[in-house]
Amino acid sequence: MKYIKVFVLLLGIVMNVDMPGLAQKFEKAVVDCYTAKDAFKTIVFKKVKDGKTQQVAEGECAEGRYFGFSCIPPYEGIYVVGDGKHLEYPVYLKQGDRVSLYLDQDTAYLVGKKCSRENKILYEWQALSAEVRRIATRIKYMSIDYTTFFPMFETFLEKAHAFQKNIKSGDKSFDAWMKRYVEYDIDYIALSFSYTPRKKCPGKSDYPEYYKSVYASGKLEDDMLMEVPFGMALLEQYVLEQVMENKEPYMFEYFEKYVPNHRLKGEMLLSSMKRFSSYADCMKQKEMWGKYLTKEQTVRMDAMAANLYKAEEGMRAADFTYPDKDGKMVSLSDFKGKVVLVDVWATWCSPCRKELPYLKKLEEEMKDSDVVFVGVSLDEDKNHEKWKKFIVDEKLPGFQLFANGWSHIAKAYKITGIPRFMVFGRDGRIVAVKAPRPSDKALKELLERELKK
Repeated sequence: MKYIKVFVLLLGIVMNVDMPGLAQKFEKAVVDCYTAKDAFKTIVFKKVKDGKTQQVAEGECAEGRYFGFSCIPPYEGIYVVGDGKHLEYPVYLKQGDRVSLYLDQDTAYLVGKKCSRENKILYEWQALSAEVRRIATRIKYMSIDYTTFFPMFETFLEKAHAFQKNIKSGDKSFDAWMKRYVEYDIDYIALSFSYTPRKKCPGKSDYPEYYKSVYASGKLEDDMLMEVPFGMALLEQYVLEQVMENKEPYMFEYFEKYVPNHRLKGEMLLSSMKRFSSYADCMKQKEMWGKYLTKEQTVRMDAMAANLYKAEEGMRAADFTYPDKDGKMVSLSDFKGKVVLVDVWATWCSPCRKELPYLKKLEEEMKDSDVVFVGVSLDEDKNHEKWKKFIVDEKLPGFQLFANGWSHIAKAYKITGIPRFMVFGRDGRIVAVKAPRPSDKALKELLERELKK
């Protein structure tokens, strides 16, 4: 038998502690995955982000039966291993943990004696819920209809509630978290069955009593749902339950009332963006409901909208939001009512640096006008400190923002080379997306013409 072990460092950082010269030590966690022969050709390791799973590492072994992942967990909580497609099994990781799993196509269970107390409880729950979970969520079990599933589910519910009451790891914080995880997981199993096609569909009176209270606004008063792999899917199912119950369209303006937590509202708004086909539609939604978006969600929404944007003169500008040197988020739309000159550049760009004397001179000449100067750096995160030092040393004019690479501003405005100068009117519309450079007097003339409008 051949063995292959893949080590992946998820996050390598050094954090300062109170005493100068000392650093906090980090311990790796290890996930060992054993499989039956030919059961998996690939095993994928994922983290949970915004209620969905996101791939971090992958191991391949054509003949072997062992895969290993080693990491410094960026957070304590649920991660996932599986085939990267349909099969996903949770593991609970914190620094220093070692978790050994046996995986096959239908189930997973712990092996060895070194697994943490959190994973022992988690996999007691996985074993208890395995059968109803398979029937509710796997395609190959969709021939099983409600006449079989509902009696099984009600028997499972009794055992699940007894399990929930007896969660005792010795860590009160984890116990409280796990009880809520179980509650969400029960709901996910119940609703997943309800929303998958079956040969025989139940009528309203056929559903168990449990389904009448599956949605409760109290379950959505915080954002814990975003910490679990199925969180976003369950959030959408909760909302769909209420939309269907009240015979409303599946549109954010109808269902935002069912989600009390603002971050969860923001995730639902981002999810609803998938059905829009134009930049204008996305921005209309942002204007109406953007108050629910966190800073990070605003950046994600702008990126989604940028993929739909066509940059043409007279078009409404594609908004962007990036942090300044102090971390304050600044958007292009903040400057409506002003003429805006945007300089897209990077510290490594020699032609960009050659334009700086001309740019600073132009800023000085127009300092008493309604022209706002905005610099957007495409430097990557590894050069963040270099960028901060550069803008101070060079006394760069106006607002200086950090885009962290070729992000959505480059996608929206089809920027493939820098420097790129762009001008936007007082009404927030495009004047020029390929404006002259500051070294060309035509740029100042363009700005002066725009100021007279």
